[in-house]
Amino acid sequence: QFNKAVEIWKTINDAREEGYALCNVGEIYRLSRKFTDAIQYLNLALVRLGDVHDLSGQAYILNQIGAAHRDLEKPLNALPNYNRALELRSRLGDRWGQAQIHNNIGFLYSNVGEQQASIANYQLALPIWREVNDRGVELNTLNNIAEVVVKAALEKQGVDPESLKLSEVPFPEMQP
Repeated sequence: QFNKAVEIWKTINDAREEGYALCNVGEIYRLSRKFTDAIQYLNLALVRLGDVHDLSGQAYILNQIGAAHRDLEKPLNALPNYNRALELRSRLGDRWGQAQIHNNIGFLYSNVGEQQASIANYQLALPIWREVNDRGVELNTLNNIAEVVVKAALEKQGVDPESLKLSEVPFPEMQP
């Protein structure tokens, strides 16, 4: 149905709505784990929203392109998209969006074993979550930091975190 919507918006020459319809198709592909198709549609959406100078929409799509690259396990391709999205969110004064992207970058760095960069990005997000009074996401970010710290401490002790059950986690000396 979204492909039909893309054609309708294209026919009536509404680039903004065509861009959002392309984004929806891309999201369906991403959620279906068809990341290459997702990236293709999201890039088309990015161009259309760029045509109408929709900075907020572009930031959203860049974030989604970053997520698709992350899910495709190509983190080096994800980071430039996250950084471009962060730049747009900053230009727009979108504090919640900035924090969300810092969280995503923190998660990306955590996945590639860059604990310090991960924690640094999570810590950039924390004061913004407090500023915008989103306690739920603030708590999630604190949990993400704790996971990175615990994982680093376990690895420092020579313990594979993936091999443990929750009840087996050794709590002494959990500092990385």
